[in-house]
Amino acid sequence: MKVVKNLFLFAACASFCFAEIVTVQSFEEAGDIDPQALVIFDVDEVLITPDDLVLRARGFYSRYEKEITPELLSIAIAETQFRLVDPKAEKFVGSLHDRGIKTLALTRARTGKFGVIECCEDWRIQQLARFNLDFSKSFSHLSSMTFSEGESPALYKQGILFVGDAEVSKGELLVAFFDRTGFYPGKVIFFDDQMKNLRSVEKEMKDRGIPFQGFLFDAFKDEVLDVEIAEKQVLHLIEKRKWLPEAHAKIQIVDSLDPIEQEFARCSGNTLVLLDIGGTLLMHKDAILDAKHEEWKRRWFAKHYPNSTRKDFVDSVRIVESAFENWKLVDERWPQTIQKAQQNYAKVVALTKVIVDPTLKKLRPENLKRQGVLLKDELKGLTIGNSYEYAEGIIETEAKLKGPVLLELLPKLKEMPAKVIFVDDRIEQVQSVQEACKELKIPCVGFHYTASRLQVSELDEKIADHQLHILMKEQRWISESEARAALAKNTQVN
Repeated sequence: MKVVKNLFLFAACASFCFAEIVTVQSFEEAGDIDPQALVIFDVDEVLITPDDLVLRARGFYSRYEKEITPELLSIAIAETQFRLVDPKAEKFVGSLHDRGIKTLALTRARTGKFGVIECCEDWRIQQLARFNLDFSKSFSHLSSMTFSEGESPALYKQGILFVGDAEVSKGELLVAFFDRTGFYPGKVIFFDDQMKNLRSVEKEMKDRGIPFQGFLFDAFKDEVLDVEIAEKQVLHLIEKRKWLPEAHAKIQIVDSLDPIEQEFARCSGNTLVLLDIGGTLLMHKDAILDAKHEEWKRRWFAKHYPNSTRKDFVDSVRIVESAFENWKLVDERWPQTIQKAQQNYAKVVALTKVIVDPTLKKLRPENLKRQGVLLKDELKGLTIGNSYEYAEGIIETEAKLKGPVLLELLPKLKEMPAKVIFVDDRIEQVQSVQEACKELKIPCVGFHYTASRLQVSELDEKIADHQLHILMKEQRWISESEARAALAKNTQVN
């Protein structure tokens, strides 16, 4: 009877000490943590992960292994943005430190130089530090140490064990660390996204008689790779030697209203459509006032009117925008296209980067109305923000990028949109809005609309010079044809 009892106790102990590996999708699911345990974290796909799904889908970009050299891959890794896998990771790790529970990171990541990354271990430590994840606290008395030779040796640095290119398992490296330091924990708890890594640590702990609990971190099981977007990113990397973020790869570059109309046809009552004005809805008939020639115009003012004040600039803008006859629709179908979105109960609003001044406020909606673009006051009750003003269906901002404006504005709405459609003639603005929507977890369809570029004539600098001089000296705007006639007349007189 005593033998049976001892066997039962041994079986119960074995079951407790070497528990099943449990699948989790967050750290909270791990439950209470034994204060005597050493809690170990894998890094990639457990603590942090690239924003871009293709960089997690190793099986996809491996098909381009001949084209993607180590240097190109290093460019992609170095230029992509990372995020926390579990938004509560910082709080979870911090709570362990506050309770005096030791932690360690254990990763198969490379060490040493890799392409454009001079020192992979330092780069990885800095990546974690961006999210306030510091694993050096538990072993602050330890100096860096290496466990193998080669260009990418296994090593320990600032609370992180790197396998590098060493031909050892994570379990083997971990026990080598224990033996080197003389530290043996009362229990090991390990979070990893690869079962083979968990099994290797489980085996080594069992051989050492150290209780083990493993958690298979499976936060990405429902992800579906958009192959078209992924191919666009990879080919951009190969051709341009620069990484194209997923949000930017999703931007549709169009010079026709057709794809925009198709997207509007799929609108619903909780869709917010944001339309740029200058260069997207409207454009000036004269080349000098197109964004394409902004740099020339900036240099002209710096040379001829270097001491111009904001008031001078506002006065000039008022004169130009008041000359309604010099403006036209980029595409004559815009009024009908907008109306179709409104008929689908989408909220259609303009978002424009302009000089914000009370004396200009009525000019923009009036200009749109004259062109047949009828916007509704879709955002009633929206208060003035730090970076924008809103009235009559138009959001005006002087901010360099529109994305941060949306980060301030959208949370103030009574109801967050289920989807955002954004159209702008400037790619950097579309990228900025895509990133803001991603941060707010709002699906966004971005269009870089280039139709106005096809209509802009080359700049005649003599005519542009005359137009701007008349604007500043006589406080009126003359068209290109008027300027051309005036210059011809002056030539005849002379």
